[in-house]
Amino acid sequence: MIYEIDKIKKIVDVARMYYEQNLTQNEIAKALSISRPSISKMLAEAKNLGIVKITITSPLEQNEELLKNIKETFNLKGGIIVHGAASEKVNNAFITNESAVYIMDKLTKANKIGLGWGKMINSIVKRISETSSVKTSGVICPLLGNSVTPYEEYHPDSLVRELGEKMGLKPFYIYSPTFFESKEEFEGFLNLENQKIINNLWNSLDIAILNIDNHPSVPDFATASRFGESLHIKKIIGHMISYYYNIDGEILDSSSDYTNHISLADLKNTKTVIGVCSADTNVKSVIGALKTGLITHLIIDDELAVKVLEAISK
Repeated sequence: MIYEIDKIKKIVDVARMYYEQNLTQNEIAKALSISRPSISKMLAEAKNLGIVKITITSPLEQNEELLKNIKETFNLKGGIIVHGAASEKVNNAFITNESAVYIMDKLTKANKIGLGWGKMINSIVKRISETSSVKTSGVICPLLGNSVTPYEEYHPDSLVRELGEKMGLKPFYIYSPTFFESKEEFEGFLNLENQKIINNLWNSLDIAILNIDNHPSVPDFATASRFGESLHIKKIIGHMISYYYNIDGEILDSSSDYTNHISLADLKNTKTVIGVCSADTNVKSVIGALKTGLITHLIIDDELAVKVLEAISK
């Protein structure tokens, strides 16, 4: 069919009004004094002539490519890229939902599980408790002691109890504060029988699940008294289960830090270490965490993943 120039122009005008100006077919028909069926016909012709080209892009396919790039860049074994939303609150809800499904599947294949602390870990535990009917076997324990703060997300014994009861895992509790004021107090606690049981579990974990957090953060966990000026000198930008690190993945050490958490050696020997990022985790915190070499699987939203790859390529 040969189209006159005037007719093609008319089809282009109708297509622009519909697709670019978001007018309805009725509104276009009224504006141009043309019948609605004629508008519908011209929109169909616009597609047939190649004037309008509609591309359907699946965020799932994009995220698969993103995950591949993240894995290759940081030598990861797996993880998920969550398709995010414009709102940080909604984005965190998406991350929580998809993390819960992903982690539940991992837990059914593991015998010994270690659980960290933080807002996202707490949200994921709550989500699993609300939605899961899956039962499995195995044991679960905290990756660090309990905070003195009133926030439930920083009481790993409670998180372990809730997740263990929901999924049929046998819970082991640490019954310990996270931080000790003196070397003598800390070493005395390490010699207790319950702590030895926890240490043995830490030495043979199948999975560890932890938050990737920004520094500084709230609560602060007395970082100034534990590390002093080293926080600024070493340019610390993030932390995981109270291990603090810089953009190069170097973990801060201090002779005055008496923290009861899984050792770096045991964490490094854990086959699957899942790091969870919230929507407000910053780019540097993610890069530093991944450069520690401790994380094997990453949960992150697509926007943050893109920013991480862009930053690392500069």
